[in-house]
Amino acid sequence: MSYAINFLDPEPGQSWEDAMDALEERSAGPDVLTRPPHWDLVVAKVRELLGDISVMEDPPAWEIIHEAMALQVYCISGEWSLSVPYWSEGDAALSLLRRIHAVCEIIQTVTGLQAYDPQSGEAVLSDGWTEELAVTAFDDSADLFRSLGITRGSSRRKFGRSGGLTRLANGRLARFFR
Repeated sequence: MSYAINFLDPEPGQSWEDAMDALEERSAGPDVLTRPPHWDLVVAKVRELLGDISVMEDPPAWEIIHEAMALQVYCISGEWSLSVPYWSEGDAALSLLRRIHAVCEIIQTVTGLQAYDPQSGEAVLSDGWTEELAVTAFDDSADLFRSLGITRGSSRRKFGRSGGLTRLANGRLARFFR
């Protein structure tokens, strides 16, 4: 399971729920194989912020990976998202979420899409979303994993690494984890 952020373009007055539904409807369409607009600028700014990143381009999917954070930024068929596993808790999760916020600022500023956190039901760059609020999801997940006997290392071996160009981060399954 990963903490996911979706980047949406809601219509005026449209709820986040309806914007997520519209994203799901668009995702059923044909793959978009053209390079995402502003891709190079997003890559450059994320690299400037985080340092060592990997970039994978395999149309219809483009991906930025920061191994140390296990952060993945995706653009699949023109749909942007971000995900990071629930490996952190407490102060470590808070630090991670501050960097996630900064990456969201980059993507939102460059693409014009709004960063939406389906876990909290808030826009990431709104007054309603804070890193302190979001860290609760990480702490709750850590408690759940501990109760199941799953640790960071064991979950990777037991369940496999979630990497790759999955559509989970795009919100296609994120609704089931709210």
